Parts: sequence; structure tokens; C-alpha cells
Amino acid sequence: MVFLIQMTFTLIGQNENAHEIIRLKNQLASAKDDTLRIRLLTSLASFYYYHEQSDSCMKYADKARGMANSLLMDDRTKHDSQYARRCNVLFAKALRFTGLAQDLSNTNAAMDSLQKALQIIKRTGDKEGIATIHQSLGWVYEYQSQTKQAMEHYLMAKSIYEETGNQKKLGYLMSLIGINQRYTGNYGDAIESQMQALKIGKEIKDTLTINEALLALGFTYLKVEKWSEALDYQKQALDLLIHMDDSTGIARVYSDMGVTHMSMDSLDAAIKDHKAALAIREKTNDHYSIASSYFYLGDIYQLQARYPEALEYYRQSYFFSNEGGYSINKMDSQLEIGSILHKMGENDLALKNYREVLEYSLDKEEWKGIVWASEAIGDVYLGEGKTGLAIKWLNKAVSKTPPNAFSILNPIHEKLADAYVLSGNYKMGYENFVLYHQTKDSLLVAENADKIITLTNRFEFESKQALLNDRHDKLMQLKQAEIEKQKLTRNFSLMGMGIILILAIIFFIRFVEKKKLNEKLQVTLSNLKATQGQLIQAEKMASLGELTAGVAHEIQNPLNFVNNFSEVSVDLTNDLVEEVNKGNTEEINILSLELKQNLEKITQHGKRASSIVNGMLDHSRKGSGQKEKTDINKIADEFLRLSYHGLKAKGKSFNADFKLDVDDNLQKINVIPQDIGRVLLNLINNAFYACAERSRSTANKNSGQNIEEFKPLVVVSTKKYEDKIEIRVKDNGTGIPQEIKDKIFQPFFTTKPTGEGTGLGLSLSYDIITKGHGGSLKVRTKEGEFTEFIINLPIN
Repeated sequence: MVFLIQMTFTLIGQNENAHEIIRLKNQLASAKDDTLRIRLLTSLASFYYYHEQSDSCMKYADKARGMANSLLMDDRTKHDSQYARRCNVLFAKALRFTGLAQDLSNTNAAMDSLQKALQIIKRTGDKEGIATIHQSLGWVYEYQSQTKQAMEHYLMAKSIYEETGNQKKLGYLMSLIGINQRYTGNYGDAIESQMQALKIGKEIKDTLTINEALLALGFTYLKVEKWSEALDYQKQALDLLIHMDDSTGIARVYSDMGVTHMSMDSLDAAIKDHKAALAIREKTNDHYSIASSYFYLGDIYQLQARYPEALEYYRQSYFFSNEGGYSINKMDSQLEIGSILHKMGENDLALKNYREVLEYSLDKEEWKGIVWASEAIGDVYLGEGKTGLAIKWLNKAVSKTPPNAFSILNPIHEKLADAYVLSGNYKMGYENFVLYHQTKDSLLVAENADKIITLTNRFEFESKQALLNDRHDKLMQLKQAEIEKQKLTRNFSLMGMGIILILAIIFFIRFVEKKKLNEKLQVTLSNLKATQGQLIQAEKMASLGELTAGVAHEIQNPLNFVNNFSEVSVDLTNDLVEEVNKGNTEEINILSLELKQNLEKITQHGKRASSIVNGMLDHSRKGSGQKEKTDINKIADEFLRLSYHGLKAKGKSFNADFKLDVDDNLQKINVIPQDIGRVLLNLINNAFYACAERSRSTANKNSGQNIEEFKPLVVVSTKKYEDKIEIRVKDNGTGIPQEIKDKIFQPFFTTKPTGEGTGLGLSLSYDIITKGHGGSLKVRTKEGEFTEFIINLPIN
């Protein structure tokens, strides 16, 4: 279990940005707020834990815990409940990593830290934090083989994740629950839990959850000796990780496949897999994983009686376990080193290793280490004929072993019986011989009970699998019946199909002809669409050209003001310097006031020029295409002036008046400002064009006669109604003949001479208002008198 958790953390950690640790430390160095510093220290502890550096994890977790504890002692926590809650959450999170860092070296201390963290986090009501610590407690109980207590904590965490909707954490937790069920032999339940984890991972598209579920499923099928299914899930995980280019994950899968091949007695394949994992891991700083790969390889070579190779791999496992601070792994490696040395006849070296294990286990009060080391020492002395020493160490092993640990006691009593008989103490030899058989019988009873449970669980698993397979077979039978039905129907239809075939040939010939015609039409349509796009762009560029001319003309006025006031300000500054030198306070104040007023005028007209330029930029840029709160009055004012000045700049003979009549109560509405600006510019340009045409027509009619002169006028007005805003653009120009009034919104329709219009302006304007904004665009007109375009835009 611990191996899975550590590998999972490694997978997460190796995917972190290589610069993350530098970033966190830089932030920590510059952080002023204590709570932020605690968070950063906890993040560093997390980073080091996931990167298998337990000492560094402990260092930063302890710092975070110390700072959080100092904050909790502050008087502020007595008066500010929210602040006190925040400090308690920070303290609990730091304490959690203290416990996790202790997990492999001191499980009792780890348990104490995590239980205390749970008590604190519960008082804060932080649900995610409570669930995370329950899950961590589950890990530690699992490591201590207390699967029932581990499941209790897992289920508590599961309930919270379901309540908060945290699918990512729930998916990973379901994999852990499945592993717990596998350890207790509930293989059917384990498959269901791991399948649920896989489903969640696929739904949220989380590769980590998918990968964990696939590997957990692989091990569950391994336990029920379904080797091909186990390898299939492991290969699925391998393909996923290769696609992700995740070398750490790839190494983990190779290791899992090595375990599967080892269980199948395919030892050569297992060696190949574990060496592939080791080759990747040796390029990292992941001491735990490197040590595990060496240990597995040592086990395989020991099974093959290749003791020199086994010894070398166990020594490498010991080295990397020691480098990483993994004392349990280090102890296991050292016991196996002693065992191999003993088999090779190197008893002195074997005893040296066993005594080091014993010393460590006594210090940490690890009873299993004490028992295994004592038994191993006694076994060495027994082999050397030193029965007195053998009896001493074997009895020590018995004294430290729980009375119901039959699998451990049984071989020890057998060795004691031999030692006592060899020493001439037949009574004690007989007693241990009896104890050997008693423990053997108890062990057989326990093993038989386990076998019954295992077989029952395996039968339950096989039954579930059989039900799934049966369901699959029935579905396949139904599909096969449907296929047979279709075949029968097809046979009856053969004659009809012969007739249909003849007709099909005829239709095919016609189809080919139509296809050729359609291809020609498609080419023509594509060309038409391309031409249409070019014309639309031409219309936009024409609009931009008119706008540019207007901007150039209108911007001249504020620039003239800026230049004039700047020149005057220079003279005032010279006068001010003279009066300062004279010390004339009264004159200084007068000149300063005048200079201030001039600068205010320069600022005012500079802003006006900036506003004009920004207006043009807003019109010319593509924009986001998103609606935004817009002042319609402001847009109407800007584009009326820009249109007027643009046309005036294009033709010096242009002469018209304009008027803006706006509703001051008009609210801002959601529109696309660039599009509304284009519509108004088009309508106003058309209005001025109509006025200019009527002016020319009137001038020609009045030639040589004394008739009152026509005064062209364009009026733009706005008005608010209950649910809409109305914009009117009215001119007293030529008007629109009734026979063409219904055609003006059609694409490419224009009454202007060739080269003066694309016929797309009103069509685009109509689409912008109706399709783009859900409004309406209508026209009122009387030929020879006026034209009025009316825009209605919904407020909501």
C-alpha cells in the first residue's frame, strides 16, 4: 500500500515545474504576511514530500507548524474568530505533513500527528481538510495492516468528497478503497470500486485518476491469477503514460508488470520489466523508487539462486533506502543481504548485518525487526553448531513474538527443537517439538480459514465476472439473431435487387451528369462568395476612408487651439520669470492664474483630439464582437460630426447643415459599438449624399431665376421608450421613389452611379441591427421631400 501511495506522489511530484521550488522560496523570502508565509512553508513541505525528501518535508512542516502555533497564541485570535479559524486550518495542514513525513520511519508518531490534526481541523469545519486527513489516516492504518480502520477513514473521506462534489479526489480515493478491498480478499468489490474510479477519471478527463484506476485493476486481476487481464490493464496504463511522455509513470508501470510476471513465474520477463523501470528511475532523484526496483531484482535473482547478483541488487537497495531516509526499506534490504551472505557462507558478514538491524529495531521498538534479526542470528549460530548461542537468540525471538503470530513462531520452534536436541537437552527439544506441531496445526487452521475466505471471495468474483460475461454473451446472441434475420430478408430481396440494379445503372449515369453540373455550380458559388466578401470588405474600407477624412478635418480645430494656447503660454512664462525676478507678488499671481487657465484649455482640446482619434480607432478595429454597455448619444454625436467633416473634406462645394437632438435620459445599452457606429456612419453619409444631390438638382433648376435657395439639413435624434431606444436619421434630400423603396435593403442594390457605391451599405446595416442586435431598421420617405431611417434597439 505504501509503495502505491509513494509512487502516486512521485508521479504527481515529477510532473511539477522544475522551477517550482525556486518560485516558492522566492515568494517565501519576500512574503510579509505570516499566514502567507505559513502557506508557502506548507507548500514547500508538500513539494518535498511528493519528491520523496522526507527530511526536508519535516523541516518545512515543522517551521509552518511553529509559526501557526505562534499566531494561535496571539491575542487577536481571542477577538477575531475568522482569523483564529484560519490559523487553526493552517496549523492542521502543517501537522498533516509532519505526520506524513513520519509515515515510513515512525508510524506511531505519524498516527499521533494525524489524529491531532484531525481534531483541530474538525473544529474549523473545513470539509475538504477533514476529508484529506481522513484519507491520510487511512494510508497509515493500511501500512500497519489495519485494513478495517483504514476503510472507516476512507469511507468518511468518500462521504465528504461526494458532498462537496470533488470528483478528482473522489476518483483517486475509490482506487484506494478498491486496494483495501483487494487486501481483505473482496476482489469483486475491489473491481467495482476501481471501475468506478476509472469511470470518474474518464468523465473528468483526469489522466492521473485514469492511470491509478488502471494500475489498481491490474493488481486486483493479478491477485485472482487472471494474468492476461492484469497485463492488459497495465499495458493500457503504459500506453497512456507514453502518450503523456511521463517517464516516472512509465517506470512505475514497468515495475507493476514485473510484479505480474514474477507472480506468473516468468522470471526472465520480470527481470526485463524491472530493469526497464530501473533504467528510467536512475535518472531521477527518487531514492524510494530506485531502492524498490533494486529490491525486486534482488528477490528474483534469489529465486533463481543467482546469489552474487542478488547480493549486489540488495546492497544497492540498501544504499538508496539509506540515502532517502527510508528506514523500514533499509531494514528489509539489510535482512536480505544477511540471508544471501549466510547462504554464501559469509557468516561473519551476515551476523554484522543482522545485528545492525536488531540495534535499529530495538531503538525504534519495531517488534518484527527484533524477531527477524534474532531468529536470523540464531539460525547462523545453529548452522555453525553453536547451540548455546542459537538457543539464546531463538528464545529471544519467541519472547518478542505475539502468541497468535503462528506463521512466525512455527519455524522458530522447529529450529529451537533442533538446537536443544543437538545440545543434549531432550526435554526442551521435545517441548519445542510439540510447540512446533501446535503452531503448525494452528497455522494450518488459519491458512485453511484464509483459503476458504479467499476461495469464497474468488468464487464471488468469478460469479460477478460470469454474470457480466453472460450478459455480454446474450447481447452477442441477440445481435447474431438480428444478423440472421437481415440475411433472410436479403435473400428474399435478391430478385428485386436485380431489377433495382438495372434502374440504378440508369440513375447512376444521370447522377454523374448531375454531379458534373453541381461541381460547376459549386465553383461558381465559391467565386460568388469570394466576390461578395471582397465587396463587403470594400464597403468597410470605403466607410473607413470617409471616416479618416472626417477625423483629419475635425481634429484640426482642437490642434489649432492647442498650438495657439501653447504659444501664449510661452509668452506668459517669460513674463512670469521677469516678475519673479522683480519680486512682484501681485503680478505673479495674475500671470500664474492666466497660465493655469491656458493649460486647462490645452488639456481640454488635447482630450478632444484624443477622443476623436479613439473614436476612429474604435470604428476601424475588429473589436471583440462582444456587446458592451454603450452611450448611444455619444456615438450619434461623434459619427454625425465625422461624417460631416469627412464629406466636407472630400468636396469643397459640399454645403449642408446638421442637427443633433438627443434624449438626455437615454441609458447605456448592450450593443457592439463598432457595428452600431458603422450603421450610423452609413445612414448619415447617405443622408448628406441625398441632400447634396437635391442641392445640385435645385441649383440646376434655379439657374438664371430668383428662387429661394434650398437649405440642406440632416437631423439625428434619439429617444427612449419603455423597452427600446429609437434612433432617427432624417434628411430633406431627394427622397426614395416608391417603386424602389422595397429593394433598398437588398444586397448590391444601389442608385448611385457606377464606382460611387457597392450596394452593400444598407444591406449590412440591416443585418447588423436585426440579426446582430434583435432590433429593427425601417424607412419613411416621400420622393423629392425627405427620407427618414428609424432604428429601434431593445433595452434588454
